[in-house]
Amino acid sequence: MWNIQYRIDNNNRFVVKRSKRKLLVPPVGEDIAYVLGIICGDGCLKTPQPRKCGGDRFTVMIYMPNSINGKMQAKYICELFEKNFGCMPSVTKRERANKSWLEIQVNSVVIYAYFVSLGLPIGKKYGKLKVPLVVHEKKLFRRFLYGLIDSDGHFTKSELVIVQKDRVFLDQVVRLSLKFLGIKFTLPKANIKKVAGKIYKWYYTRSKMYFSYNNLEKTGPGARKWESIPPGGSAG
Repeated sequence: MWNIQYRIDNNNRFVVKRSKRKLLVPPVGEDIAYVLGIICGDGCLKTPQPRKCGGDRFTVMIYMPNSINGKMQAKYICELFEKNFGCMPSVTKRERANKSWLEIQVNSVVIYAYFVSLGLPIGKKYGKLKVPLVVHEKKLFRRFLYGLIDSDGHFTKSELVIVQKDRVFLDQVVRLSLKFLGIKFTLPKANIKKVAGKIYKWYYTRSKMYFSYNNLEKTGPGARKWESIPPGGSAG
């Protein structure tokens, strides 16, 4: 288990014991809430890896499809990191078995530790993922849900669907969506598929409620289409 020692100094800077860099602590506002949602969906804090020059590499990784929307969304995420951390992530195209995707990567122990301090797990997320306590209020949870849907969600002709491997995490998202936004999702259901002899299991939840740009701000140029939640966050 990695124990990253950090503190906040008298100048409100985030300090990590193993790094000389000091990061002015970004307020946990809508930008950070959105990034938390993205990482909980299609990202992770990778298990620290040894560096050839000594020490360990601490990487915040986010994956996006290599599509027009994926590229626009990657650009938007990079802008959020530059705005809030003064750091521009690298974006790399990867290909394997006729599949192509983008990797948005930030190598910084200070930024990594900052996200650990907000409650994100280190390494594999399954069984450890929770909605961070810092977004347990209406305005920030709304933005967190934006990020999660922009990574793990999609729209059909009549429904919003969120798909996740972690049933416990998805249960929590369903409860908090109703509590803070009045959005009613179905109880998560399992979907099992066998591919090349391997069995894959994930869970999905659906909502027939619609969301509207009048009440929900667009997350970025590559954002998926939102359709309607009544003013005040209560849906009938």
